[in-house]
Amino acid sequence: MQNELCSTGIGIDFHIGNSIKDIYEDSVKFDEKVLGYLRNQEQYWQRYKNRGPNKDIDLLIGLDEYGDKIFTMDEVNMLIKIRDNLCSTYNTDNLIDLKIRYFAMKLKETCEEAKLKNRRIIAVGD
Repeated sequence: MQNELCSTGIGIDFHIGNSIKDIYEDSVKFDEKVLGYLRNQEQYWQRYKNRGPNKDIDLLIGLDEYGDKIFTMDEVNMLIKIRDNLCSTYNTDNLIDLKIRYFAMKLKETCEEAKLKNRRIIAVGD
């Protein structure tokens, strides 16, 4: 089952590092299908188009799939909070919810490791 939850395809990779040129090889993949599903469920594009209020989750689902982002330490803490919200919201046993929770768990582990090493989280799009 764990192999079904892991993504090795297209998406955004989250690394620990200080800059784009200084990242650890290990990463967490945010699968493009999971990203698209979350954008639909959270009505991201509707809110974006209507200039509606931002939600905390927008820090994650608003990432450019082809760009890079270096998260501040405050944003790393926000990613951990987003993880907790994802796990409580997407809590069924269907495959997409399982994938969301698996990604969220791995992202939180990566964020906590970055904090321990006094490093940042770097998101690298495909």
